[in-house]
Amino acid sequence: MKLLASPDSIVTRLGGIYALERIMYESEKDRETAIEVLTGFMRTHVRATTGEGLLPHQDHVPDDLQAAADVIGRRPDKGIHQHENSLVAFTQDPDWRPLVPLDLRRAELAGIRLEKALLYRADLRQAELTGADLSYAKCAEAEFHEARAQGAKFHGADVSPADFSGADLRGADLSTADVSFTIFAGARLDGATFSTYANISPRLCVGASMVGVTGISDDLRKSLKEFVARIDDAEPGQ
Repeated sequence: MKLLASPDSIVTRLGGIYALERIMYESEKDRETAIEVLTGFMRTHVRATTGEGLLPHQDHVPDDLQAAADVIGRRPDKGIHQHENSLVAFTQDPDWRPLVPLDLRRAELAGIRLEKALLYRADLRQAELTGADLSYAKCAEAEFHEARAQGAKFHGADVSPADFSGADLRGADLSTADVSFTIFAGARLDGATFSTYANISPRLCVGASMVGVTGISDDLRKSLKEFVARIDDAEPGQ
């Protein structure tokens, strides 16, 4: 933990991050503490930002922040049966334990790479995710309430169910993502990309802005008009 607090040496902080990863693999009783230390480091890793994300001179994600994200994303959790009944999961695997929730509220993660990351039930409320890459991430039941995720990539991600209420997803890529039962109420989805087979629930999109959304079917677009605040009559360019 002291290694992560080093204010001057990124090498020292990287050493602390990978030491915590080793603890997660070698000591199940200390795994939750290691995860909490890493997510605490990510929450308090401050970078200068503007309302649109990183300042021009800080478009590179710091190596220590990205390393912490990599370790968290591939953590060795026993909760592999997270979508099943707990009793059934325990019967199948006596060592099963529920996934340790990730607390990343208000974390500044613009541009972070979290491809294929295990983010089940992660708390990313009001997080800065502008330009982040969460392609193929496992985000079921994650909370993205009021997150800033302009231009973020959720391509192929499992975000069903996940809560994006009030989030800023302008220009986000949600193509091939599982968005059935995903909550988009009050979200800004202008210019976002979905897939023609996207099973978006209109009732979960009340008050959302979807101007310039591409990829959704004409039938879904018609159904959404009854519930969302704004949406085009047809896909832009048609």
